[in-house]
Amino acid sequence: MNAKQVAMWLYNKVLDEEVVFQYHAVREIEEKFGEKFVYINKNGNKAINEKVTKAFREINVEGKVQWDALGYKWVLMLSDDEAEDLLKKL
Repeated sequence: MNAKQVAMWLYNKVLDEEVVFQYHAVREIEEKFGEKFVYINKNGNKAINEKVTKAFREINVEGKVQWDALGYKWVLMLSDDEAEDLLKKL
């Protein structure tokens, strides 16, 4: 397993779930892929390592997934048509 594969897993998770909180992603990455893909940041919290986040940015070149820094989460950005279709399904 490498950083790009972990990043692709995270990207697909956001596409599937529409919102993924950092805390949950870090925990799942560590459980599924191992400690080498997480680290302890300057605040003493576990975070996703830089190689994974760099690969994630490369995968997300179209910007379909946005980082919400206030909510510590990734959010799937829907076009107006996609959002309207989603509302119709509810």
